[in-house]
Amino acid sequence: MTFTAKVETARQLHSFTLTGPYTHQSLVVEFYEGDTWNDMAAKYPNTIKIHSGYATFGSDGFINDKGGSDKGGSWVSATAQIDPNETYVVQ
Repeated sequence: MTFTAKVETARQLHSFTLTGPYTHQSLVVEFYEGDTWNDMAAKYPNTIKIHSGYATFGSDGFINDKGGSDKGGSWVSATAQIDPNETYVVQ
């Protein structure tokens, strides 16, 4: 008998809440380390969209990192990996 072993690295599950500033709709986003915003758009197609290469939250606006543009943040690219240590807001 021959056995083949495969070692896989467990990916940690993270979550955070996005809230729309206009509709006040909220979504708890769950993601694994290494997931991108494109992955989130595929997982939550009714809420997270990709517009002009950036992640948006429905009709509420673009998802912004670093707590908003007034704090030096910017829109997040659809191909960017989600950072579990980042603060994301919808503007």
